Amino acid sequence: MTQTPKKGWWLKPALMGAVGAALVTWIVQAQMAEERRLMEAPAAPIPRGSAFLQPAADAPPRPGPGEEVPADFRTPDLASISAPGAPDKNGYLSVPIPYLAGFEWEKPQRAGVFEMQQSDAPQSYELKVPDELLAFDGKKVAVEGFMIPLDASMEGVRRFAMVPSRAACCWGVKPDVDEWVIADMGEERRATLYKDMRVTAYGTLRVRPETDEDGWLVGVFSMECDRLRGPFER
Repeated sequence: MTQTPKKGWWLKPALMGAVGAALVTWIVQAQMAEERRLMEAPAAPIPRGSAFLQPAADAPPRPGPGEEVPADFRTPDLASISAPGAPDKNGYLSVPIPYLAGFEWEKPQRAGVFEMQQSDAPQSYELKVPDELLAFDGKKVAVEGFMIPLDASMEGVRRFAMVPSRAACCWGVKPDVDEWVIADMGEERRATLYKDMRVTAYGTLRVRPETDEDGWLVGVFSMECDRLRGPFER
């Protein structure tokens, strides 16, 4: 027995299609309106200085390259940053990167691409690293943070930078020269690449400031890395 289609049977799918198309159009238009609103909104001022060690809200801004450092310029209080605790069972001392970067000392460094002036290059400079930092040289430490690969291949990562925040990567705020640790796995070993995950690097810390050919400080801390512990390892 053949059933006769009900009158207006074709209206239901047509109506559903029209409603769906209208809904998609509304969503697209709403997204475009939001994008236009964000593009037309006034840009928020970019804070000066490091994103990792912000001074108090009422503190003066960090001096830029070539600017005189005021006598009352305040750096973060080391007492508010977790100090290294006792070594673990394998002899590694947990040292937070913000703790290493919290010591106050003069660190001449190159300006950004849009601020660089050759006349600002230091003519004569003597690195005066605090004794408290030099005491970490040669110590077995554990540094926690996020890894930025510097030398990688299909076999894994040989050299990488350990930074305390995701903001140091890509388009984030550039950290100061004492706010990263360059880790090297050596000739034979390679580390697993962990993207956007907190990891811990174990090894021997070296406190040896390095400058480029113009005298600018380009690095302070490096590590002869023994191993890298991922977020799901113990």
